[in-house]
Amino acid sequence: DPGRVGVLLDGIPFDDPVTGRPAYELLPYDKLISLERRGIVRGRPEGMNSGLSDYLSARPVTEMVYRSTSTGLQQVSVVHAQTRAAGAGRIQYLFGYAGAGARGEYDGSKLSRKRQLLLRVQRVGRLFSWEIGEMFNRHRVGAQGGVQPFAGFEYSSIYQRLGAAVKGADARRQLARNDLWVTTRLPALGTSLKTFWTSSTLTYR
Repeated sequence: DPGRVGVLLDGIPFDDPVTGRPAYELLPYDKLISLERRGIVRGRPEGMNSGLSDYLSARPVTEMVYRSTSTGLQQVSVVHAQTRAAGAGRIQYLFGYAGAGARGEYDGSKLSRKRQLLLRVQRVGRLFSWEIGEMFNRHRVGAQGGVQPFAGFEYSSIYQRLGAAVKGADARRQLARNDLWVTTRLPALGTSLKTFWTSSTLTYR
């Protein structure tokens, strides 16, 4: 049950604030250092915890990933990070982009646009560290109401791809979300404070 699962990205709730469901599709998968199952998250009995990679390296880091499948998926992800010495610590600038599209397995399930932008600046020091980040997501996808069983056949006929019909094949759903966060850390004391702001708009037609 999606209502029983909570998702966190570096401590930021990644549940849809409109419907409450976990927004797995908005996580920056190619830029995560971890994705693990947890116990109770924000009062929900099941949870997933994820964290962004720090990309801290003496040399600039650039990663590009491209995927395609026989079902029409095309996906690209890019990240570039530069870390430089700054006083007694290091400062890093990171830029990430991801985009995807897919025709979908059934009518009314086409992923027509998926875009993600990630910006982050962090300073890492022995006594004091801080981080400012922003991530924007736009996800536009078909929102058909489910596959209908073939007339005169059992319910399991919904798994027959050829000739399948769906309810509401023209329905569309778009989710636009922006997350902004500021984190301060005192490594010597093992403490940190994160403040975040989330704006999310769900449009259904």
